[in-house]
Amino acid sequence: MKFELSKIYEAGMKIKETADLGNLYKVIVCKAVGFTNAKDGVLILKTKNGFNLPYSTGKYFSLTKLKTKKILRSIIYRNEISVVPIDDYQCLFPQIDSPESKNMIAIPLGYSKKTFGSLLIIDNKKWHLDTADTHSLKIYASLVSTALEKAQYHEEMKQALESRDSFIAMAAHELRTPLTAIHGYAQLLFKRINRANEIDTQQIKWIENLYSESIRLSDLITDLLNVNRVKLGQVQYLFDNASIS
Repeated sequence: MKFELSKIYEAGMKIKETADLGNLYKVIVCKAVGFTNAKDGVLILKTKNGFNLPYSTGKYFSLTKLKTKKILRSIIYRNEISVVPIDDYQCLFPQIDSPESKNMIAIPLGYSKKTFGSLLIIDNKKWHLDTADTHSLKIYASLVSTALEKAQYHEEMKQALESRDSFIAMAAHELRTPLTAIHGYAQLLFKRINRANEIDTQQIKWIENLYSESIRLSDLITDLLNVNRVKLGQVQYLFDNASIS
């Protein structure tokens, strides 16, 4: 059995172009099924609470969890590409009702000797992998692992930025209410001192500083809210003719 390197290269280029994590899962599985001429594929990734199936094809599409963690661990932590025995398949997928004999190739995914998942290629035919086949699948596994790591970092960074922007918007809204009160009282004090018979120059200076700083802080908060509106696409632009002479 020979896997064409040109198809693996094509699959790798498609994976490299896919930035969205959800679409990346689909591309990884579908491309592997394609260049191996298999029937189905299942992507399994480790999580903090166990394992999940972010994408699978055919009869496995509706699966989200696997109950047999012992066999699953033995497959994922095998750290080498191998053909999975039929007994292990039946233990992994007892809910798949099919009279046909199923055979699986388990392709471990990871980097720096750290395995974080496995790609299962499933078909009716018996797999016979030689050295060239294993080497080809290792190339694909390396491309997939790199893409998943990059996409995961991108997703974490995106979530962190969203959390930051959400915090800034919330903080700006919360600060605006007390700042409005400070600004208003500073105005009242300034007017009262100006109407007083005895003018205290030092007090006027203090109140002027308080008033000007409250305006400056109010402008900063407005800028923060405007930046958030720009990111959310909520800014309205008003266009008008202007002379450049």
